[in-house]
Amino acid sequence: MPGTNFEDSLRREPYTEPRRVTVQQVEQIKERVAQGERKKNHFKWLIPVLLSLTVLIGVSWFNLPFMQSPKAAESKAITMPSEERTLRIINKFDPDKTRSIIHQELLDNRQILVLTKVIKSDEKTTVWEAGVLNEEEGSLKWLKKGEVTTPFISREQYEKLTEKGVTDTLTHAFVPLTNANGRTLVIGTSIDPHTNSIDITDSNNNVYKARKIQASLLWYTFLPEKQQSQYRYEPSEEVVTGK
Repeated sequence: MPGTNFEDSLRREPYTEPRRVTVQQVEQIKERVAQGERKKNHFKWLIPVLLSLTVLIGVSWFNLPFMQSPKAAESKAITMPSEERTLRIINKFDPDKTRSIIHQELLDNRQILVLTKVIKSDEKTTVWEAGVLNEEEGSLKWLKKGEVTTPFISREQYEKLTEKGVTDTLTHAFVPLTNANGRTLVIGTSIDPHTNSIDITDSNNNVYKARKIQASLLWYTFLPEKQQSQYRYEPSEEVVTGK
């Protein structure tokens, strides 16, 4: 009688006759069981690998520049430009060949404070501007916030002014611009050559130092939000460096 497959015989119903399991058939069963275990083991390590690859691809995708959220993009600090570049940017929005950069500093991650000087020969005045460079859509844009003006004066006029006392030669203006601490910018000028800074005292006798920019008449500082009339201004020979 020709040999038949043992498993095929088991599948037949009804069984035509009892069959004895041979050694060869037992070995076949063992081999099939072993093959099934090996397939299970393959799946055991394959599934974690596929999950890991999925996570890595997802992380890489969301880290692409175009997938970053606006909040993540804003966390990158603005880069301080050179004075030459700052001047080109400002003159692009408000052209003036007499303009020069007096000072610039970072206000926060998105803004740069810029102080400038503009000569108005026809009006015989000097305009001291305060504004910011904002980064918008990958480029810097200029926004003027305020200014103070000083007239041209002759040597004789200068001597008469300084004779009255330095306080009479002080000018100032509050600018609608705040720093990272929420303080408001105030800028001013002093023509006295001996004035290196300004002492600003509030109604509670708190004193704030305003820095006078060297080789310039301009001084500035940031003050807490209060009534402007609550501050007194006095010149000082103390040199204030830094911000």
